[in-house]
Amino acid sequence: MKGYYERCRAVIIPGEDDFNIVAVEAQSYGKPVIAYRAGGVTETVIENKTGYFFNEQTVESLTETVQKFKSLKSTDCVANAQKYSKERFKQEFLNYVLQHC
Repeated sequence: MKGYYERCRAVIIPGEDDFNIVAVEAQSYGKPVIAYRAGGVTETVIENKTGYFFNEQTVESLTETVQKFKSLKSTDCVANAQKYSKERFKQEFLNYVLQHC
């Protein structure tokens, strides 16, 4: 998968998923996401900064979004993905335990 992420210009996610780890993985490689506006991607993708959304699961809606696609700053994508990193989780979990136990 690493090679695919490294070579792509963006990742298209046409379906709905509760979290959608693919969106976070793509951003961690500095790649923007083009996704259907539903489910977890609405929380993990920042519109016009780390990706673009389309509103209907139709060929026309997806095509319109792909046609207006332009590259976004890879650093913004990577920074956004870091919010979901293992290191951040471990640190925040440790902080919580130290404060509440």
